Amino acid sequence: MPAMILRMLLLSVFLLSIVPDPSHAMSSEEHRLISRNALLVSVAYAQKNNLIDGDEAARLKACFTGNDDMNYGRLSEIVDDVTDPSKFMKLYGPEADAVHGVDCAGAKAMLTARKVTLINRLMASKYNEDHFQEKTLTKFKEFNDLAQFYALRGNLAWALVVNAFASHYLEDFFAPGHVLTPRTEVNNISARALHDILDKEGAKIGVRMSPELAGYLDVIREMKQLNGDSEQGVNALLALDGRYMITYGDGMMKNSPGQKELMIAEVAKTVTAVIRAYKTRELTRFESDYVVRINAEKKSTLLGESDYYYEEIAPRFDDVAYKPYRRDYELGRLVPIVELSPFLATPLKSGVNARWGVEADLAVYGIPRLTDESAARKFFDTFLVGAALGYDYTDEIFNATNYAHGPMLKLIFDLKNSDIGFCLYVKWRFNHENDNNFQSFPFGGRVTFSRDFFALYAGVGNEPRYTDKQENIATVYVGLTLYFPVGMTLFE
Repeated sequence: MPAMILRMLLLSVFLLSIVPDPSHAMSSEEHRLISRNALLVSVAYAQKNNLIDGDEAARLKACFTGNDDMNYGRLSEIVDDVTDPSKFMKLYGPEADAVHGVDCAGAKAMLTARKVTLINRLMASKYNEDHFQEKTLTKFKEFNDLAQFYALRGNLAWALVVNAFASHYLEDFFAPGHVLTPRTEVNNISARALHDILDKEGAKIGVRMSPELAGYLDVIREMKQLNGDSEQGVNALLALDGRYMITYGDGMMKNSPGQKELMIAEVAKTVTAVIRAYKTRELTRFESDYVVRINAEKKSTLLGESDYYYEEIAPRFDDVAYKPYRRDYELGRLVPIVELSPFLATPLKSGVNARWGVEADLAVYGIPRLTDESAARKFFDTFLVGAALGYDYTDEIFNATNYAHGPMLKLIFDLKNSDIGFCLYVKWRFNHENDNNFQSFPFGGRVTFSRDFFALYAGVGNEPRYTDKQENIATVYVGLTLYFPVGMTLFE
Protein backbone atom coordinates (compact mmCIF):
# COMPACT_ATOMS: atom_id res chain seq x y z
CA MET A 1 0.00 0.00 0.00
CA PRO A 2 2.76 2.56 0.80
CA ALA A 3 4.40 1.79 -2.56
CA MET A 4 1.13 2.52 -4.39
CA ILE A 5 0.68 5.79 -2.49
CA LEU A 6 4.24 6.77 -3.35
CA ARG A 7 3.66 6.06 -7.06
CA MET A 8 0.49 8.18 -7.04
CA LEU A 9 2.27 11.08 -5.32
CA LEU A 10 5.17 11.01 -7.77
CA LEU A 11 2.78 10.83 -10.73
CA SER A 12 0.85 13.82 -9.37
CA VAL A 13 4.08 15.82 -8.96
CA PHE A 14 5.08 15.03 -12.56
CA LEU A 15 1.68 15.97 -14.02
CA LEU A 16 1.56 19.23 -12.09
CA SER A 17 5.11 20.04 -13.17
CA ILE A 18 4.13 20.20 -16.85
CA VAL A 19 1.20 22.56 -16.32
CA PRO A 20 2.35 25.60 -18.31
CA ASP A 21 3.51 28.85 -16.78
CA PRO A 22 2.23 32.10 -18.29
CA SER A 23 4.61 33.39 -20.93
CA HIS A 24 6.67 36.36 -19.77
CA ALA A 25 5.92 38.90 -22.47
CA MET A 26 4.36 42.30 -22.95
CA SER A 27 0.61 42.14 -22.64
CA SER A 28 -1.28 40.81 -25.65
CA GLU A 29 -3.23 44.06 -25.91
CA GLU A 30 0.00 46.06 -26.18
CA HIS A 31 1.46 43.86 -28.90
CA ARG A 32 -1.80 43.99 -30.84
CA LEU A 33 -2.10 47.78 -30.53
CA ILE A 34 1.51 48.65 -31.34
CA SER A 35 1.88 46.29 -34.31
CA ARG A 36 -1.45 47.08 -35.97
CA ASN A 37 -0.93 50.83 -35.67
CA ALA A 38 2.69 50.54 -36.83
CA LEU A 39 1.45 48.87 -40.03
CA LEU A 40 -1.02 51.69 -40.66
CA VAL A 41 1.58 54.39 -39.91
CA SER A 42 4.08 52.70 -42.23
CA VAL A 43 1.56 52.52 -45.08
CA ALA A 44 0.72 56.22 -44.62
CA TYR A 45 4.43 57.12 -44.44
CA ALA A 46 5.24 55.08 -47.58
CA GLN A 47 2.38 56.71 -49.48
CA LYS A 48 3.37 60.18 -48.27
CA ASN A 49 6.93 59.60 -49.53
CA ASN A 50 5.75 58.17 -52.89
CA LEU A 51 6.97 54.67 -52.14
CA ILE A 52 3.52 53.21 -52.85
CA ASP A 53 0.39 54.61 -54.51
CA GLY A 54 -3.13 54.92 -53.13
CA ASP A 55 -4.32 51.63 -54.61
CA GLU A 56 -1.44 49.68 -53.06
CA ALA A 57 -2.02 51.41 -49.72
CA ALA A 58 -5.70 50.44 -49.80
CA ARG A 59 -4.90 46.80 -50.58
CA LEU A 60 -2.34 46.59 -47.77
CA LYS A 61 -4.80 48.02 -45.24
CA ALA A 62 -7.57 45.74 -46.46
CA CYS A 63 -5.29 42.71 -46.08
CA PHE A 64 -3.78 43.44 -42.67
CA THR A 65 -6.40 45.35 -40.69
CA GLY A 66 -9.39 43.02 -40.93
CA ASN A 67 -10.80 41.17 -37.96
CA ASP A 68 -9.19 37.82 -38.83
CA ASP A 69 -5.93 35.90 -38.61
CA MET A 70 -4.26 38.26 -41.09
CA ASN A 71 -4.62 41.26 -38.78
CA TYR A 72 -1.07 42.56 -38.35
CA GLY A 73 -1.56 43.05 -34.61
CA ARG A 74 -2.85 39.51 -34.21
CA LEU A 75 0.10 38.11 -36.19
CA SER A 76 2.50 39.82 -33.82
CA GLU A 77 0.55 38.72 -30.76
CA ILE A 78 0.59 34.99 -31.59
CA VAL A 79 4.39 34.84 -31.38
CA ASP A 80 3.86 34.12 -27.68
CA ASP A 81 2.01 30.92 -28.64
CA VAL A 82 5.01 29.13 -30.18
CA THR A 83 8.63 28.59 -29.24
CA ASP A 84 9.66 29.67 -32.76
CA PRO A 85 7.38 31.50 -35.25
CA SER A 86 9.05 29.62 -38.11
CA LYS A 87 6.66 26.81 -37.15
CA PHE A 88 4.10 28.80 -39.14
CA MET A 89 5.98 28.43 -42.42
CA LYS A 90 8.28 26.53 -44.65
CA LEU A 91 11.34 28.71 -44.88
CA TYR A 92 12.11 27.53 -48.41
CA GLY A 93 10.39 25.49 -51.08
CA PRO A 94 7.58 26.00 -53.61
CA GLU A 95 5.39 27.97 -51.22
CA ALA A 96 8.04 30.67 -50.92
CA ASP A 97 7.35 31.65 -54.54
CA ALA A 98 3.64 30.87 -54.64
CA VAL A 99 2.38 34.32 -53.66
CA HIS A 100 3.27 37.61 -55.34
CA GLY A 101 2.48 41.24 -54.65
CA VAL A 102 -0.35 41.82 -52.18
CA ASP A 103 -1.92 38.40 -52.67
CA CYS A 104 -3.65 38.39 -49.32
CA ALA A 105 -5.67 35.21 -49.93
CA GLY A 106 -2.57 33.23 -50.85
CA ALA A 107 -0.66 34.47 -47.79
CA LYS A 108 -3.60 33.68 -45.54
CA ALA A 109 -3.80 30.15 -46.93
CA MET A 110 -0.11 29.62 -46.19
CA LEU A 111 -0.59 30.90 -42.65
CA THR A 112 -3.74 29.01 -41.72
CA ALA A 113 -2.26 25.76 -43.04
CA ARG A 114 0.00 25.84 -39.96
CA LYS A 115 -2.31 26.14 -36.98
CA VAL A 116 -0.98 26.61 -33.46
CA THR A 117 -1.45 23.34 -31.60
CA LEU A 118 -1.88 22.78 -27.88
CA ILE A 119 1.61 21.36 -27.58
CA ASN A 120 2.98 24.53 -29.23
CA ARG A 121 1.34 26.67 -26.56
CA LEU A 122 2.51 24.40 -23.75
CA MET A 123 6.11 24.51 -24.91
CA ALA A 124 6.05 28.26 -25.61
CA SER A 125 4.78 29.02 -22.13
CA LYS A 126 7.77 27.22 -20.60
CA TYR A 127 10.64 28.04 -22.98
CA ASN A 128 10.58 31.70 -24.00
CA GLU A 129 14.24 32.74 -23.74
CA ASP A 130 14.10 34.33 -27.20
CA HIS A 131 12.03 37.17 -25.70
CA PHE A 132 14.81 38.22 -23.30
CA GLN A 133 18.12 40.09 -23.31
CA GLU A 134 20.09 40.17 -26.57
CA LYS A 135 17.90 37.45 -28.07
CA THR A 136 15.08 39.96 -28.60
CA LEU A 137 17.30 41.78 -31.10
CA THR A 138 18.73 38.57 -32.55
CA LYS A 139 15.26 37.19 -33.31
CA PHE A 140 14.12 40.56 -34.65
CA LYS A 141 17.04 40.64 -37.09
CA GLU A 142 16.40 37.05 -38.13
CA PHE A 143 12.76 37.60 -39.08
CA ASN A 144 13.17 41.12 -40.46
CA ASP A 145 15.97 39.91 -42.74
CA LEU A 146 13.80 36.99 -43.86
CA ALA A 147 10.89 39.36 -44.48
CA GLN A 148 13.04 41.60 -46.67
CA PHE A 149 14.24 38.49 -48.52
CA TYR A 150 10.65 37.49 -49.32
CA ALA A 151 9.95 41.07 -50.41
CA LEU A 152 12.88 40.96 -52.84
CA ARG A 153 11.34 37.86 -54.42
CA GLY A 154 8.09 39.76 -55.00
CA ASN A 155 6.11 38.19 -52.15
CA LEU A 156 5.02 41.31 -50.24
CA ALA A 157 2.01 39.91 -48.40
CA TRP A 158 3.93 36.97 -46.99
CA ALA A 159 6.93 39.22 -46.28
CA LEU A 160 4.75 41.38 -44.04
CA VAL A 161 3.39 38.30 -42.26
CA VAL A 162 6.97 37.34 -41.43
CA ASN A 163 7.81 40.88 -40.37
CA ALA A 164 4.90 40.84 -37.93
CA PHE A 165 6.84 38.13 -36.08
CA ALA A 166 9.90 40.40 -36.10
CA SER A 167 7.75 43.23 -34.71
CA HIS A 168 6.91 41.19 -31.63
CA TYR A 169 10.55 40.75 -30.64
CA LEU A 170 11.35 44.41 -31.27
CA GLU A 171 8.44 45.44 -29.04
CA ASP A 172 9.79 43.21 -26.27
CA PHE A 173 13.04 45.19 -26.50
CA PHE A 174 11.20 48.24 -25.16
CA ALA A 175 10.11 46.39 -21.99
CA PRO A 176 12.92 46.70 -19.38
CA GLY A 177 11.94 43.40 -17.79
CA HIS A 178 12.77 41.66 -21.05
CA VAL A 179 15.95 43.35 -22.08
CA LEU A 180 17.62 43.43 -18.62
CA THR A 181 16.54 40.10 -17.09
CA PRO A 182 19.20 37.34 -17.31
CA ARG A 183 16.61 34.72 -18.28
CA THR A 184 18.93 31.79 -19.01
CA GLU A 185 21.19 32.41 -16.00
CA VAL A 186 18.57 32.04 -13.29
CA ASN A 187 15.58 29.83 -12.52
CA ASN A 188 11.95 30.63 -13.33
CA ILE A 189 11.24 32.20 -9.95
CA SER A 190 14.21 34.55 -10.03
CA ALA A 191 13.64 35.51 -13.67
CA ARG A 192 9.97 36.26 -13.06
CA ALA A 193 10.78 38.35 -9.99
CA LEU A 194 13.37 40.49 -11.75
CA HIS A 195 11.23 40.74 -14.89
CA ASP A 196 8.26 42.08 -12.92
CA ILE A 197 10.34 44.49 -10.82
CA LEU A 198 12.09 46.03 -13.82
CA ASP A 199 8.89 46.36 -15.84
CA LYS A 200 7.20 48.08 -12.91
CA GLU A 201 10.09 50.40 -11.99
CA GLY A 202 10.96 51.18 -15.61
CA ALA A 203 14.33 51.94 -17.18
CA LYS A 204 15.85 55.04 -18.73
CA ILE A 205 16.40 55.23 -22.48
CA GLY A 206 17.79 57.95 -24.67
CA VAL A 207 16.25 58.82 -28.04
CA ARG A 208 18.17 60.37 -30.94
CA MET A 209 15.69 62.50 -32.85
CA SER A 210 16.69 61.73 -36.44
CA PRO A 211 14.86 63.26 -39.41
CA GLU A 212 13.41 59.85 -40.23
CA LEU A 213 12.00 59.36 -36.71
CA ALA A 214 10.58 62.89 -36.76
CA GLY A 215 8.87 62.05 -40.05
CA TYR A 216 7.14 59.03 -38.53
CA LEU A 217 6.07 61.07 -35.50
CA ASP A 218 4.48 63.61 -37.87
CA VAL A 219 2.45 60.82 -39.44
CA ILE A 220 1.41 59.54 -36.00
CA ARG A 221 0.29 63.04 -35.02
CA GLU A 222 -1.80 63.27 -38.20
CA MET A 223 -3.39 59.86 -37.51
CA LYS A 224 -4.60 60.74 -34.03
CA GLN A 225 -7.87 58.89 -34.58
CA LEU A 226 -6.00 55.57 -34.89
CA ASN A 227 -3.63 55.91 -31.99
CA GLY A 228 -5.74 57.71 -29.40
CA ASP A 229 -4.46 60.99 -28.00
CA SER A 230 -1.03 60.91 -29.61
CA GLU A 231 -0.36 64.65 -29.37
CA GLN A 232 0.97 64.51 -25.81
CA GLY A 233 3.23 61.54 -26.55
CA VAL A 234 4.68 63.04 -29.74
CA ASN A 235 5.35 66.34 -27.99
CA ALA A 236 7.04 64.53 -25.08
CA LEU A 237 9.42 62.81 -27.51
CA LEU A 238 10.21 65.96 -29.45
CA ALA A 239 10.93 67.81 -26.21
CA LEU A 240 13.46 65.27 -24.86
CA ASP A 241 16.43 67.25 -26.15
CA GLY A 242 19.08 64.81 -24.95
CA ARG A 243 17.29 63.87 -21.70
CA TYR A 244 16.30 60.32 -20.82
CA MET A 245 12.75 59.05 -20.82
CA ILE A 246 11.50 56.07 -18.80
CA THR A 247 9.96 53.03 -20.45
CA TYR A 248 7.79 50.41 -18.74
CA GLY A 249 6.54 46.98 -19.73
CA ASP A 250 3.63 44.55 -19.44
CA GLY A 251 0.53 46.71 -19.44
CA MET A 252 2.25 49.83 -18.07
CA MET A 253 3.13 51.72 -21.27
CA LYS A 254 0.60 54.38 -20.37
CA ASN A 255 2.81 55.41 -17.43
CA SER A 256 5.31 57.03 -19.80
CA PRO A 257 4.07 59.71 -22.26
CA GLY A 258 5.71 59.02 -25.61
CA GLN A 259 6.56 55.33 -25.13
CA LYS A 260 3.62 54.15 -27.21
CA GLU A 261 4.37 56.61 -30.00
CA LEU A 262 8.09 55.78 -29.96
CA MET A 263 7.41 52.04 -30.24
CA ILE A 264 4.89 52.56 -33.06
CA ALA A 265 7.41 54.68 -34.97
CA GLU A 266 10.29 52.23 -34.53
CA VAL A 267 8.19 49.22 -35.55
CA ALA A 268 6.74 51.20 -38.48
CA LYS A 269 10.28 51.74 -39.76
CA THR A 270 10.78 47.98 -40.02
CA VAL A 271 7.51 47.61 -41.95
CA THR A 272 8.58 50.33 -44.36
CA ALA A 273 11.90 48.53 -44.83
CA VAL A 274 10.00 45.51 -46.14
CA ILE A 275 7.88 47.65 -48.48
CA ARG A 276 11.03 49.43 -49.71
CA ALA A 277 12.74 46.09 -50.45
CA TYR A 278 9.70 45.07 -52.50
CA LYS A 279 9.46 48.34 -54.45
CA THR A 280 13.11 49.40 -54.89
CA ARG A 281 15.05 46.16 -54.21
CA GLU A 282 17.08 48.03 -51.59
CA LEU A 283 17.78 46.36 -48.27
CA THR A 284 17.65 48.26 -44.98
CA ARG A 285 20.00 47.49 -42.13
CA PHE A 286 19.04 48.40 -38.58
CA GLU A 287 21.86 49.15 -36.17
CA SER A 288 21.37 47.25 -32.94
CA ASP A 289 23.46 45.72 -30.19
CA TYR A 290 23.29 44.28 -26.69
CA VAL A 291 26.54 45.52 -25.27
CA VAL A 292 27.98 43.67 -22.26
CA ARG A 293 31.37 44.54 -20.81
CA ILE A 294 33.12 43.37 -17.66
CA ASN A 295 34.77 46.48 -16.23
CA ALA A 296 37.10 46.94 -13.28
CA GLU A 297 37.72 49.93 -11.05
CA LYS A 298 39.75 50.47 -7.90
CA LYS A 299 37.89 50.23 -4.61
CA SER A 300 39.23 51.12 -1.15
CA THR A 301 38.88 48.45 1.53
CA LEU A 302 40.32 47.84 4.99
CA LEU A 303 43.10 45.90 3.30
CA GLY A 304 43.87 48.66 0.82
CA GLU A 305 42.84 49.19 -2.78
CA SER A 306 41.54 46.23 -4.77
CA ASP A 307 39.93 45.64 -8.15
CA TYR A 308 36.14 45.95 -8.12
CA TYR A 309 34.39 44.18 -11.02
CA TYR A 310 31.01 44.98 -12.52
CA GLU A 311 29.12 44.21 -15.70
CA GLU A 312 27.93 47.09 -17.88
CA ILE A 313 24.92 46.59 -20.15
CA ALA A 314 23.96 49.12 -22.82
CA PRO A 315 21.25 47.75 -25.19
CA ARG A 316 20.43 49.87 -28.24
CA PHE A 317 18.33 49.78 -31.38
CA ASP A 318 18.67 52.38 -34.12
CA ASP A 319 17.54 55.70 -32.56
CA VAL A 320 17.05 54.23 -29.07
CA ALA A 321 19.65 53.34 -26.42
CA TYR A 322 19.18 52.25 -22.81
CA LYS A 323 21.16 54.15 -20.22
CA PRO A 324 24.09 51.88 -19.28
CA TYR A 325 23.22 49.57 -16.39
CA ARG A 326 25.62 47.92 -13.98
CA ARG A 327 25.40 44.50 -12.38
CA ASP A 328 27.53 43.82 -9.35
CA TYR A 329 30.20 41.15 -9.80
CA GLU A 330 32.15 41.72 -6.59
CA LEU A 331 30.62 38.60 -5.04
CA GLY A 332 28.91 37.35 -8.16
CA ARG A 333 25.26 38.08 -8.73
CA LEU A 334 23.13 37.14 -5.74
CA VAL A 335 19.45 36.22 -5.89
CA PRO A 336 17.80 36.14 -2.43
CA ILE A 337 14.45 34.33 -2.12
CA VAL A 338 12.28 33.70 0.95
CA GLU A 339 10.75 30.19 0.89
CA LEU A 340 7.88 28.63 2.82
CA SER A 341 7.41 24.86 2.44
CA PRO A 342 4.60 22.78 3.98
CA PHE A 343 5.09 19.03 3.56
CA LEU A 344 3.93 15.53 4.46
CA ALA A 345 6.33 12.74 5.44
CA THR A 346 5.69 8.99 5.42
CA PRO A 347 8.21 6.59 7.04
CA LEU A 348 9.00 3.42 5.13
CA LYS A 349 8.37 1.33 8.23
CA SER A 350 5.13 0.24 9.85
CA GLY A 351 4.30 1.37 13.36
CA VAL A 352 5.79 4.85 13.03
CA ASN A 353 3.36 7.72 12.58
CA ALA A 354 3.40 9.98 9.55
CA ARG A 355 4.19 13.68 10.01
CA TRP A 356 3.20 17.03 8.66
CA GLY A 357 5.61 19.93 8.78
CA VAL A 358 6.58 23.33 7.48
CA GLU A 359 9.95 24.85 6.57
CA ALA A 360 10.80 28.54 6.35
CA ASP A 361 14.14 29.72 5.00
CA LEU A 362 16.09 32.33 3.09
CA ALA A 363 17.72 30.94 -0.04
CA VAL A 364 20.49 32.80 -1.84
CA TYR A 365 21.51 31.79 -5.37
CA GLY A 366 24.95 32.83 -6.56
CA ILE A 367 26.16 33.45 -10.11
CA PRO A 368 29.96 33.58 -9.94
CA ARG A 369 32.16 35.62 -12.21
CA LEU A 370 34.15 33.10 -14.24
CA THR A 371 36.55 33.34 -17.15
CA ASP A 372 36.09 31.31 -20.32
CA GLU A 373 39.10 29.21 -19.32
CA SER A 374 37.73 28.34 -15.89
CA ALA A 375 37.31 24.61 -15.23
CA ALA A 376 34.18 25.36 -13.17
CA ARG A 377 32.48 27.33 -15.94
CA LYS A 378 30.74 24.30 -17.47
CA PHE A 379 29.30 23.36 -14.08
CA PHE A 380 27.94 26.85 -13.40
CA ASP A 381 26.66 27.12 -16.97
CA THR A 382 24.56 24.04 -16.21
CA PHE A 383 23.44 24.65 -12.63
CA LEU A 384 22.12 27.63 -10.73
CA VAL A 385 23.63 26.96 -7.30
CA GLY A 386 22.14 28.19 -4.07
CA ALA A 387 22.13 27.66 -0.32
CA ALA A 388 19.29 28.11 2.15
CA LEU A 389 19.32 28.53 5.91
CA GLY A 390 16.04 28.12 7.73
CA TYR A 391 13.98 26.47 10.42
CA ASP A 392 11.54 23.61 10.34
CA TYR A 393 8.76 22.33 12.57
CA THR A 394 7.00 18.96 12.35
CA ASP A 395 4.11 17.33 14.18
CA GLU A 396 2.84 13.78 14.05
CA ILE A 397 -0.53 13.41 12.38
CA PHE A 398 -1.86 10.77 14.79
CA ASN A 399 -0.05 11.69 17.99
CA ALA A 400 -0.33 15.34 19.02
CA THR A 401 2.23 14.99 21.84
CA ASN A 402 5.09 14.15 19.46
CA TYR A 403 6.87 16.97 17.64
CA ALA A 404 10.28 18.14 16.43
CA HIS A 405 11.85 21.43 15.40
CA GLY A 406 15.20 22.98 14.60
CA PRO A 407 17.43 24.76 12.08
CA MET A 408 18.20 23.36 8.65
CA LEU A 409 20.65 23.90 5.80
CA LYS A 410 19.95 23.20 2.12
CA LEU A 411 22.23 23.10 -0.91
CA ILE A 412 20.27 23.76 -4.11
CA PHE A 413 21.18 22.83 -7.68
CA ASP A 414 18.62 24.06 -10.24
CA LEU A 415 19.14 23.07 -13.86
CA LYS A 416 19.30 26.29 -15.83
CA ASN A 417 16.70 26.88 -18.50
CA SER A 418 14.49 24.13 -17.06
CA ASP A 419 11.97 23.52 -14.28
CA ILE A 420 13.96 20.74 -12.61
CA GLY A 421 16.17 21.09 -9.57
CA PHE A 422 17.92 19.03 -6.91
CA CYS A 423 18.40 19.72 -3.22
CA LEU A 424 20.52 18.20 -0.45
CA TYR A 425 19.58 19.05 3.13
CA VAL A 426 20.66 18.47 6.71
CA LYS A 427 18.73 19.40 9.86
CA TRP A 428 19.52 19.74 13.54
CA ARG A 429 16.35 18.78 15.35
CA PHE A 430 15.14 18.92 18.93
CA ASN A 431 12.71 16.02 19.26
CA HIS A 432 9.97 15.21 21.74
CA GLU A 433 8.69 11.72 21.00
CA ASN A 434 6.87 9.23 23.23
CA ASP A 435 7.92 11.23 26.33
CA ASN A 436 11.56 11.19 25.25
CA ASN A 437 13.65 14.26 24.42
CA PHE A 438 16.64 13.89 22.14
CA GLN A 439 18.57 15.64 19.38
CA SER A 440 18.91 14.30 15.86
CA PHE A 441 20.49 15.14 12.51
CA PRO A 442 18.13 14.15 9.65
CA PHE A 443 19.53 14.40 6.12
CA GLY A 444 18.42 13.58 2.61
CA GLY A 445 17.71 14.84 -0.88
CA ARG A 446 14.82 15.88 -3.08
CA VAL A 447 13.87 16.53 -6.67
CA THR A 448 12.04 19.79 -7.40
CA PHE A 449 9.71 20.82 -10.23
CA SER A 450 9.50 24.61 -10.17
CA ARG A 451 6.89 26.99 -11.52
CA ASP A 452 6.72 30.81 -11.42
CA PHE A 453 6.09 31.26 -7.70
CA PHE A 454 5.92 27.72 -6.33
CA ALA A 455 7.54 24.33 -6.68
CA LEU A 456 6.47 20.76 -6.04
CA TYR A 457 9.05 18.38 -4.64
CA ALA A 458 9.51 14.77 -3.60
CA GLY A 459 12.37 13.43 -1.54
CA VAL A 460 13.79 10.68 0.61
CA GLY A 461 15.82 11.04 3.77
CA ASN A 462 17.21 9.46 6.90
CA GLU A 463 15.24 10.49 9.99
CA PRO A 464 16.07 9.38 13.56
CA ARG A 465 12.83 8.45 15.40
CA TYR A 466 11.96 6.99 18.79
CA THR A 467 9.51 4.15 19.32
CA ASP A 468 10.79 1.63 21.83
CA LYS A 469 14.28 2.91 21.15
CA GLN A 470 15.95 5.54 18.99
CA GLU A 471 16.57 4.30 15.44
CA ASN A 472 17.18 5.66 11.95
CA ILE A 473 14.23 5.32 9.57
CA ALA A 474 14.08 6.01 5.82
CA THR A 475 11.30 8.54 5.10
CA VAL A 476 9.59 9.58 1.88
CA TYR A 477 7.99 13.00 1.74
CA VAL A 478 6.33 15.41 -0.66
CA GLY A 479 5.82 19.14 -0.33
CA LEU A 480 5.04 22.47 -1.90
CA THR A 481 7.43 25.42 -1.75
CA LEU A 482 6.05 28.96 -2.04
CA TYR A 483 8.56 31.56 -3.20
CA PHE A 484 8.72 35.21 -2.21
CA PRO A 485 11.54 36.72 -4.30
CA VAL A 486 13.43 39.53 -2.62
CA GLY A 487 15.24 40.80 -5.70
CA MET A 488 18.63 40.72 -7.34
CA THR A 489 21.81 42.78 -7.33
CA LEU A 490 21.03 45.03 -10.29
CA PHE A 491 21.62 48.76 -10.10
CA GLU A 492 22.68 51.77 -12.13
